[in-house]
Amino acid sequence: MAGLYEVEMEPEVRSWLAALSDRDFGRVDFLVGFLAERAEDLGEPYARHLGGKVRELRFHLLRQSEHGRAHEVFDREVN
Repeated sequence: MAGLYEVEMEPEVRSWLAALSDRDFGRVDFLVGFLAERAEDLGEPYARHLGGKVRELRFHLLRQSEHGRAHEVFDREVN
């Protein structure tokens, strides 16, 4: 197995992560790790290849927000 891919995170994503509940943070952490392990072949519904080395991580959290069910999309660059 190849090594883990590097996942880059924007500052606003770090702030968003810090505000999550432990349960939601754990889910995000698991899915980011899943992407890091399987970036080359991880497809929908977890991730979408946007071109080159860029993958979009897609997931739902179980919490409710003022905008209804949360749907979070992140762009990640893999090496």
